Amino acid sequence: MRLVRSLETFESPSKPIALTVGFFDGVHLGHRQLLQKLKSTGLPVVITFENHPAQVLRPDAAPPRLCTTPHKLKLLQEVGVESVILLNFTREMSLQSAEEFLQTIRKHVPFHDLLLGSDATLGKEKHGDRQHVQSLAKELRFKVAYLDLVSMDGGKVSSSAIREYIRKGDLTAAESMLGRKFSIYAPVRTGAGLGKTIGFPTLNLPVEGLCLPPLGVYAVRFQALDHTWKGVANLGIAPTVHTSREPILEVHLFDYDSGIANLTHVEVTFEHYLRPEKKFDGLDSLKAQIAHDVLVANDFLK
Repeated sequence: MRLVRSLETFESPSKPIALTVGFFDGVHLGHRQLLQKLKSTGLPVVITFENHPAQVLRPDAAPPRLCTTPHKLKLLQEVGVESVILLNFTREMSLQSAEEFLQTIRKHVPFHDLLLGSDATLGKEKHGDRQHVQSLAKELRFKVAYLDLVSMDGGKVSSSAIREYIRKGDLTAAESMLGRKFSIYAPVRTGAGLGKTIGFPTLNLPVEGLCLPPLGVYAVRFQALDHTWKGVANLGIAPTVHTSREPILEVHLFDYDSGIANLTHVEVTFEHYLRPEKKFDGLDSLKAQIAHDVLVANDFLK
């Protein structure tokens, strides 16, 4: 997959381009249906954003993300997208009309087909609705198609619906809409090393800005370097040993490999909720509980 970070650096291919534009948070089943159609229409090119547009338009109400940007790019590559143009959504971009936005894109990405989700809008204040974009398509000489809603159990498959399921801890429902198990793909962060001193070394992953399930302890699978490890993870603030109020994901692998700490990105898949996070009287109590958690998690993961 080719990745560029500006329209100006996109090298136009010789094949007809099929383009889509969106944030694609989570790359869920609705997104995947659109992307499959994109691949069958022409050379698939996706324009997406590093930051959620709401962070510019409504910073106090911007939703937590379903996945990190590297995770989104990984998922787009797995779906078979040929090229991704990753842009930073800016205030200036938000002030462009739908016509200005599309004309700016076409200067550098001469697409023949534009595919959008059923409720997608483009341009300032969402004025580029379906009727307006269809009119612009005739004027600017490209084809536009809107895909039907993807529904499941009577509800629309959407990033917002998935966020609600994750917040409530209904990871089975979230999985049904994502088309995959809920996971976090992020860099490994060096911790204080306390886990190692009590016999349970951990790998720490930052989770700032992400949509999170209830804080607590989970049985997890850990993927890196085309290999999968079993483990147990604490998602929370670890009140027994930490004073920070910012959650972090601390993962203990049953077969720990110190070389994993040097990896740039790893994926942790949430398999089963074990218990809520709690504060212990001291390290001995914490150590005993972790040992029990390991036994329970290992039994579940079998």
